This record gives sequence, C-alpha cells and structure tokens, in this order.
Amino acid sequence: MIPITSSSAEETEGIAALEAVKWAISLQISHVLFEGDAKNIINYITSSSSSTIGWHTKAYLEDVRTLLPLFTSVLFMYVKRADNSVADVLATRARTSTSEVSSSIPPSFIYDVLTKDSVSIRVMPPVSI
Repeated sequence: MIPITSSSAEETEGIAALEAVKWAISLQISHVLFEGDAKNIINYITSSSSSTIGWHTKAYLEDVRTLLPLFTSVLFMYVKRADNSVADVLATRARTSTSEVSSSIPPSFIYDVLTKDSVSIRVMPPVSI
C-alpha cells in the first residue's frame, strides 16, 4: 500500500475503491461484493456514467475497471451511509489514524459493528462484469 494524499472526499472514495479491489485480489477472492456510499463512484465503476467526477478520481476508477476481469464475479452496490455502519466506522477511524494498517482479518474495534451489521445482510446472486 502506497501512502496517498487526496484533495477531496470524492478522490478519497476513488482511492478507497481501488485499494479495496487490490486487497480482494491480493487475498485471491474470486467472487466479491463491494458496497459503497458514494453513489457517483459506484455509478462510474458500473457504467462510466458520471461525467461530474473529477479527473483525479477518474484515474483511480479507471484502474478499478481494468482490474475487474481478474474476478470471476464482482458486484458494486450503492448502500446508504446509514445502512452501512461498518464502512462509516472504518472511514472515521481512518480519518483520525496516523498509522497504516493492512490485514486479512477485521480489526478488533470493528467486531461489534460487524455483528450488528450482519443481522441485515441480504444474500444476492453474484453478477459478472
């Protein structure tokens, strides 16, 4: 993971999407569902339809799109922030953290949130892109 600084919340979301995809690839996950609360980011990845995205962010999202064929099935789904407490807690912790963390298991501070969030998990069939 390369330390990256961003100039906007949108660009940070683009970087996060790219890092999530690269992480899934490094873990050799072949069927994956990515959830995000930035609708314009999800729309761009799935259809390249958002012309309002800045060029810095588009560069990260184009990198995401080039990596998608490495998955057997992959789905990007927009989830309202209120319905995605895990992502919200992780994002809040990342904004206030000064250390870099990379792991294949969830950090211990997220266990309670994962447990609560798992109650509302919906099973969806995989969709190939």
